[in-house]
Amino acid sequence: MNEAMRQGAEWARVGHQVPISINVGAKALASSHLETVIVQAVAEHGVPASRLTIEVTETDVMTDPVQSSRTLARIKELGVRVAVDDFGTGYSSLGYLNELPLNEVKIDRSFISRLLREPQTSSIVRAAVDLSHALGLDAVAEGVEDAATLERLTLLGCDRAQGYFIARPMPADAVLPWLQRFVPTPTVVSGPVVAIPTSPEESLVPTGTAREVKVVTVLVVDDEPSLRVATHRILAAQGHNVLHAATASEALRICGEQRGTIDLVVTDIFLTDWRGHELAGRLREMQPNLKFLFVSGDPKGRDLVNNAPFLAKPFSKQQLLDHVGAVLAA
Repeated sequence: MNEAMRQGAEWARVGHQVPISINVGAKALASSHLETVIVQAVAEHGVPASRLTIEVTETDVMTDPVQSSRTLARIKELGVRVAVDDFGTGYSSLGYLNELPLNEVKIDRSFISRLLREPQTSSIVRAAVDLSHALGLDAVAEGVEDAATLERLTLLGCDRAQGYFIARPMPADAVLPWLQRFVPTPTVVSGPVVAIPTSPEESLVPTGTAREVKVVTVLVVDDEPSLRVATHRILAAQGHNVLHAATASEALRICGEQRGTIDLVVTDIFLTDWRGHELAGRLREMQPNLKFLFVSGDPKGRDLVNNAPFLAKPFSKQQLLDHVGAVLAA
């Protein structure tokens, strides 16, 4: 832990804010000292906790699921991300994925290596990605060794990938030259000094500017429970105040109760009672400046909303965040 954080601090000093992932076994999960070790390492090396990811395997977690869940919950409160590693090789179940305080699921390389050869494996990987997103988690593919596999994973909506195609394991002293070759550092420009964000999600705000940060309120309207919950979790994790409705009628009621406080509506186009663009027309009568992002898994949906912001299902977490950010900034 200390060596990884020390090395991360060294890379940060030359402009590379590199996320750090550390594998933790069953013994560490059962210990009450993991939280203390992390706090001390963060303080000693000045690396934000948000840049650290703790990776655990399904098998190690299930050695003592109650204690593991408590330990992971405590370190997550520090701002540390939590990932389940080698997903699909151990005690996979919807129950434990939903109950553990996770941020991401890492799909085991045994599935990724067969992705292009076996249709059944491709279906399993798609299901794992969709399940992760339904629970509001990132999906990460392990063992990506060629461009074709990376392209297929992108089409499946996978959020991130690791493997030999990206970089092979290397000693610490070889990492910086690799970063300097492949990862550009931020450009320094003259003008207002900005605060360096401690995570990719944070905005760059001039340090000399004091302003109140407005919490954005988003209404998610979707009759598919899993997608509605996943969208809710993803946006709430970004600090948004998220409301949700399963029908257009429910959305109308919520907007009436909120009295103009909603900033953005993310709505499916083909709802059970109305079409999403019909709902938008009614809501704009109540709140003319309301913004909309339409989503649909039906290609015909795009035609119904003309040039309005549209996101095709299935979408990745990053695609959702990018589209929401663009609509709010417009």
